Amino acid sequence: MKRLLNSLSDLNLLLNKKFDVPIFRVHSSNISVIKTPIDFYETLKNLSDQSTKRICISSLYIGTDRLEQNLIESFSQAKSKSPDLNLTILLDYNRATRETPKSNIDEPDSSKSILLPLINRGANSTLWILATT
Repeated sequence: MKRLLNSLSDLNLLLNKKFDVPIFRVHSSNISVIKTPIDFYETLKNLSDQSTKRICISSLYIGTDRLEQNLIESFSQAKSKSPDLNLTILLDYNRATRETPKSNIDEPDSSKSILLPLINRGANSTLWILATT
């Protein structure tokens, strides 16, 4: 096993030199495995609650269910607590603007629409929705 890990480490170093990309070494004791979607969203919410300088999220899309709405609300609260917080959300255009069926008129229908209240509240934020051709 140790030989395999050393080989992987050597491969990482080789790829780093060939493609000139940074390597971030992290000790395994500093890694925790997130096992469920609820744990994932709770972790993001807890981290946003602690953020004072920046929050940067990149995703294909943000869903429109209660979990996602709570996450966006936690971003809004973090921004309220720390007005200088730099909030950046990077989404894929096609998925972020794709509408989903909704059961009532008040539900958001896309990632873009779930983020509008955050932007409309005057959050000094950057929302990137990238289009691919």
